[in-house]
Amino acid sequence: MLNQSEVIYANAFVSELNKQQFILSRFLTKYIFAEIFKTDIGQIDILIGENKKPFINDKVYGLQFNISH
Repeated sequence: MLNQSEVIYANAFVSELNKQQFILSRFLTKYIFAEIFKTDIGQIDILIGENKKPFINDKVYGLQFNISH
């Protein structure tokens, strides 16, 4: 369940392994948040902030998070 910008980002990876890791991590993150918020996974939109950090629109969910590698 990637949005258009996530698909573009994923396709920019040179390494197929890195591409698959990105896709899996985005899916799992969205799945977990969909379960927490009791909503459809398609309703979870991960955005990129000023410092290129991912976040979920906190006006809707009141949540901020960070993922470390």
